[in-house]
Amino acid sequence: MKIPAASRAGHTPGRQLFFALVAAVLVSCAPLSHRVVPLQGADTANPAGIAIISVDPDYPLLLEGLDGKRLAKLNFQSPLRSYSYTAPPGAHVLWLSSVPYGAPLLPQRLRCYEMHVRLEPGTHYVLREAPARKMALLLRRRGRDSVAYGRRVDNPLIFHRNCRWP
Repeated sequence: MKIPAASRAGHTPGRQLFFALVAAVLVSCAPLSHRVVPLQGADTANPAGIAIISVDPDYPLLLEGLDGKRLAKLNFQSPLRSYSYTAPPGAHVLWLSSVPYGAPLLPQRLRCYEMHVRLEPGTHYVLREAPARKMALLLRRRGRDSVAYGRRVDNPLIFHRNCRWP
């Protein structure tokens, strides 16, 4: 009986299919690209003329509104997709909320914050929650010094209602 050359080399069709599936799974689990979301028409082509706001992946917050208006789309930070926002420099009011955890049947509360900030052009900021201190923080990316803090304004149950800002 003659053994095919492909079988002798260990390249059977079943083995090739197995390795192709493993490769597809590994590639599909790769992190997605970083996404930049422009707010109020901030020009992303001119980084020196805008402020950039990133979200801390360890203590994330949702940016829900800017200057008294809700954002059309919420962007959830995850290990697979990160977001930054660009905003025009100047005084702004940020509406922020905590990120719900992944157990929907357990009672959860949203922590809602309002933050008054003055953004400088060409500066990179990081948003993070400090739940033990009951506040949201805006830090400069370099040096991590606090620029502004947001006070908690609401604490509703998640299934009851969304945040109410003053």
